Amino acid sequence: PHRGRHPNEYHEYILEKMSKIDKITRGDKNKFLKEFEKLKEEVKNNPAILHKDYYKERK
Repeated sequence: PHRGRHPNEYHEYILEKMSKIDKITRGDKNKFLKEFEKLKEEVKNNPAILHKDYYKERK
């Protein structure tokens, strides 16, 4: 279950990834959705991404 707000670093990470996906796929909806699914899988497979401690370790 969802417990509170995600850290700003998470939102920045996702925005950066989404911007890269948008640039790479150049308006191709199907390619965009395929890459977005990969990003979703990355988060599902590494739920630590959703928490502050993950970003403290990366600095």
